[in-house]
This record gives sequence, structure tokens and C-alpha cells, in this order.
Amino acid sequence: MRMYHGNWLLVVMLACLLCVGCAGETYPPYPPAEQTPRPTPTPQTSTPEPVQQIRTVAIYEYHAENPWRFHFSADPNVGSGWIKGGIAFYAVQNGQAGAFPIYQYHAENPWRFHFSTNPNVGSGWINDGIAFYAWKDQQAGTVPIYEYHAENPWRFHFSTNPNVGSGWIKGGIAFYAFPNQ
Repeated sequence: MRMYHGNWLLVVMLACLLCVGCAGETYPPYPPAEQTPRPTPTPQTSTPEPVQQIRTVAIYEYHAENPWRFHFSADPNVGSGWIKGGIAFYAVQNGQAGAFPIYQYHAENPWRFHFSTNPNVGSGWINDGIAFYAWKDQQAGTVPIYEYHAENPWRFHFSTNPNVGSGWIKGGIAFYAFPNQ
């Protein structure tokens, strides 16, 4: 095939004219980088720490008369001689979430019971071991459990009620536990 010198020059000139408007760009032209659509990144989500489930145990209130005295137990059926009054509060089942052991003590003639955070309350009381766990300071959802006592013979009562009435001397807040709702 024979090419004419003039046609060749015409083709080169035409190509140059077409490229003058797009100098430095590629064909087809693309939008500037800052306008290039980008996918929205998926936000990084961290796996939350699992919430520790606090296992509770119902503490039942029992009472006996002559003299009037109370017994609290996780046992829903403590036996004869005690009249069940229902659930007094909910304690923590084990030493979880910073709870402290609550020790149960008893004395005889007549049978009386006492709770304390102290593992050794003194003579006349026999330590029955850890009854349950509770907090010394208020935690979310807990209420104060007040300690009351009466003399001759010494006996104790624990209640969410800040004023149980005459015959009982309020000793203050014994510990914090979950209310019976």
C-alpha cells in the first residue's frame, strides 16, 4: 500500500490537534481523586465485655415466739418450731462481683441466729459458716439490710425496713442485698 507524504502529515497533525485539549490526561478523563466515590467503611465494633450475671439466692425469714426471735435461711423449709414469713431479700450466691461473705452464728436456750461480716463475733455464738454473700457498700439495685437486736436473751432481726418498731434497737446497716420485689 502506498502512502502519500501529505496524507501522513495530515494524520499526524489531526492527532496532535485532538491531544492538545487533553494534555496530561488519560482518555477518557476521570474525576479528581477527592471526588472519586469510595465505599463507606464499616465502623469497627469491639466485642463488648460479657456482663457478669449475678446469681442470687432467696433468703427466707422465719420467726418463733417466747421469746420472739428470727431466723433467716436460704432453705425454704427449715423445719418445725419456725414459722415461715416469706422471702426477706435476695443475697449473692457466691463471692462474685466483689461481694463479702456473711457468716451465720447461733446460740442455744432458746435457739437464736445472727449474721455478721465478722468471721469471729465472740463467745456465746457458734459460727455456722458462710450463709451467703452481700456487699458492705451499696451497689446498683441493692438496698440496705438493717440490723436490729433485743436483749434478754440477745436476739437479732434483719430487715429492709428502716424502722421495725418498738422492742428492737436499730444497730445500723448490716450489709446490702437485693430487695424482695
